[in-house]
Amino acid sequence: MRCLARYILNTLTALSLLLCVAAVVDRVLQRWHCHWIEVLGWRAEGSERVTRGVSLTTGHGVAILTYYAFAEDVGTPPPKGHVGYGAMPDVNWKMADTRLGRAGFGVDVFRVVKGQGTRASWVMMRNLEAPNWFLAALFGVVPVARLVRVRARRRRAAQGGCARCGYDLRATPDRCPECGTVPGVCASRAVPAAGQRPAPGAPVTPWTR
Repeated sequence: MRCLARYILNTLTALSLLLCVAAVVDRVLQRWHCHWIEVLGWRAEGSERVTRGVSLTTGHGVAILTYYAFAEDVGTPPPKGHVGYGAMPDVNWKMADTRLGRAGFGVDVFRVVKGQGTRASWVMMRNLEAPNWFLAALFGVVPVARLVRVRARRRRAAQGGCARCGYDLRATPDRCPECGTVPGVCASRAVPAAGQRPAPGAPVTPWTR
């Protein structure tokens, strides 16, 4: 079970690191263009076709995540595809004239009905905005924490201690008498020492019966 948890944590760390790098790279690319990408789908509901989608727009040092939906007459042509992306010269990024709004943070809900500058029966948009530096810092928390933890484990192991709990292993280098961890073996596969009871919830093996 611990091996599975470690695998999931490693996957989340890699994903967080990838998103952190993407936020930094995107901020550099914004010097030339604003970018957008969207995923959408649609279906008929009575006499209307309702389209729903999620889009990500970046520009001026911010990223805007948008969920939107709109309804049109079934007879109108549908969107050209389910995925779209591209570049544009500018984007309206400031959602509010407040201190947070000027810093690039914002939440916005937008609704209109037919006749208010749109041919759709109704349009709804929900926007969440944050600056690229904030996203890079947010996604960088997990990789940095993992790096600190790995370095601490390696330092404990180099000093002759258990990589998991720090117990001095110079007298018992093959197994930690405190937590049962075997150096170089995943903690969930470690065989408990003689007379040591398995931890609550640990799988029953021929060595723990």
